[in-house]
Amino acid sequence: MDLPGWRPDVLACMARSAVFVLSSAWEGLPTVLIEALAAGTRVVSTDCKSGPREILQDGRLGALVPVGDPTALARAIEEALDYPPGPPPAEALAPFTRDAAVDHYLRIIDRI
Repeated sequence: MDLPGWRPDVLACMARSAVFVLSSAWEGLPTVLIEALAAGTRVVSTDCKSGPREILQDGRLGALVPVGDPTALARAIEEALDYPPGPPPAEALAPFTRDAAVDHYLRIIDRI
């Protein structure tokens, strides 16, 4: 195992990865999960309170497993390796683009 620390080419590293695993107990909006999908990496994530379920479209774009269940996590990783990697449909990432975020903030400001 290698823990290289900060790297400028993280998306390239993700694209070469067999699977990306997010094993968080809680999240807000895990950008790293969006980045892994954009890189075309297979994804497995814990189904913590917010973020992963929305990003992974209820498990359609990657496996969701219960928080604190290492057996389910290991099984999901093994199963993910049976599927070919590849980017999700473009519309799956559309809600998480910079333009979508700006539009969202502008709508909030307009309501104020």
